Amino acid sequence: MSDDVLLVGAIDFGTTYSGWAYSYSKDFEIDPANPYVQNWKCGKTSFQKTATCVLVNPDGKTVEAFGFEAEDRYIDLVAEGEHEDYYFFKRFKMALNKKLGEKLDRELALEDVRQRQLPALDIFAMSIKYLLDDMLKVLNRKERGITLNNILVVLTVPALWTDPAKHFMREAAIKAGCDSKKLIIALEPEVASIYCQFLDEDETVDEQFLQFPVGMRYLVVDAGGGTVDIAIHGVEEDFHVKEVASAVGGDWGSTMIDDAFEHFLKELLGEDIYNELKGEHSGDFLTIMRDFENEKLINNAGHQTKKDYQIDIQLPMSVANMLTEKLQTTLFKRAKESAFAKNLTVFKNRLVMTSELFESFYEEPVKQTISLIDQTFSNGKVGKLKAILMVGGFSQSKFLQNAVKAAFPKQHVVVPIESSVSIVKGAVVYGHHPMSISERILKYTYGVEVMKKFKPGVHPVKRMVETETGKYCKNVFSKHVEKDQLVKVGEAQIDQRYTPSDSQKTSAHLKLFASSVKNPKYTDELSTCIGKVTIDLDDHDGDLTRGLWVSFIFSGPEIVVEVFDEKTEKVRQAKTDFLGPSLI
Repeated sequence: MSDDVLLVGAIDFGTTYSGWAYSYSKDFEIDPANPYVQNWKCGKTSFQKTATCVLVNPDGKTVEAFGFEAEDRYIDLVAEGEHEDYYFFKRFKMALNKKLGEKLDRELALEDVRQRQLPALDIFAMSIKYLLDDMLKVLNRKERGITLNNILVVLTVPALWTDPAKHFMREAAIKAGCDSKKLIIALEPEVASIYCQFLDEDETVDEQFLQFPVGMRYLVVDAGGGTVDIAIHGVEEDFHVKEVASAVGGDWGSTMIDDAFEHFLKELLGEDIYNELKGEHSGDFLTIMRDFENEKLINNAGHQTKKDYQIDIQLPMSVANMLTEKLQTTLFKRAKESAFAKNLTVFKNRLVMTSELFESFYEEPVKQTISLIDQTFSNGKVGKLKAILMVGGFSQSKFLQNAVKAAFPKQHVVVPIESSVSIVKGAVVYGHHPMSISERILKYTYGVEVMKKFKPGVHPVKRMVETETGKYCKNVFSKHVEKDQLVKVGEAQIDQRYTPSDSQKTSAHLKLFASSVKNPKYTDELSTCIGKVTIDLDDHDGDLTRGLWVSFIFSGPEIVVEVFDEKTEKVRQAKTDFLGPSLI
């Protein structure tokens, strides 16, 4: 760390909930796994994370409120009829959850609850800035004069995210005020895995103690609100972790439970009334979903350990009024005549559902998670695994925990008591020791697009182009590293020599490509342009023979491109852009 950096501050920007934590270097040395974690009030209850939602003022540029406070404020504005000029965004992180090849650039816009749009980069930046300002407010109560310049910021992202998505978060954080040189992007399952190595027996559910001896391999289930990531990690000396297999997963986090509940409401009330409730009575709809979320939190801990119990969800009067006016019926009659009649009753506008109906909302994400864990265990390349480590907010659910234990009875299943903050705590640890991740398995094959001397019979004629120096084959994939390759963190990989293509240019440009196959031949087949690399040419003299040696460094979850210029004998980092308006 630089001399002016006094502490590490971490932000866990989640789909459903977000939070932050920090620790000074001196405190980290004493107790590395116990940073300060901010608490957030929701009613009379305190939580270690707050809702990921932001209320933006009518100017579209400033934040009125964030988190639980934003929910409360928006509900009040709706009740007062003053909400129409405000923007309310909720659970918007999944907008960045793109697959390789899907478009993601700086022009991305987000829709709020009333289908009005603002630039996504602004919404993410405003949210990150709110969390950073909140951290600074707490820090300055204890020690005046602390600024963002004194903090090494660690921002977590899912392991499944593409390079453009990670870069998007970096740009949002920079727009929020972070210095790029004092900002680390970290992978959620990796930092949680690091944190869990410091756990004691009484810090895990059911006091299932897990030692992490050197050489041990284990499966990490990072179950969050938006995604479930599955990673295989191995333990090395001095609490270092290496990735044994590249992460897999999908978008079946706990928000899928909410989707199932919304589908239930649509079936119960009818599509027209459901849509009107969500669109014209958005404050009431938000209140319903908040009540449902509270029931989820209660039942995550196991509903009084009973097999049979009831769940009550209060519906606002607007629902009863719409049923009467539009369908000439009542909520009681709708419930009695519905497909849910066996497991649902109504009492004074309260939906009273059985445990069977409530738990049915969990079926799909739990099934998908179990299936993916099973597929991972079946992968012969990962070797023998000693345990399943469950982290992330969704891992607090007893339904998911019990399902994993039942499906894999021979495995040692370990769940931190504070699984929902294992990521943000681990991010603080990672900030103090970024090299605690020693090796990674590459998810894609990476290379750049080049032209090579045309060889008849080897290169297709349709790819031949003529230049001032002869005939060349275009769109050739020049591979640097390949999918499933093991890379040492911080070490430059095999470099390749390139020459400028234009004697009049003061910089050289390379298109960076990724592919899900190991040996793509051409960039327009089985590969995707994910970014551009710009190399400044010092002492430019129009020499088309000068060599530029380009190598990739995987010093973290982000790609760093390093260039050695034969002409100047200088080594530098090239400029990379993963979010250009037109990469291809």
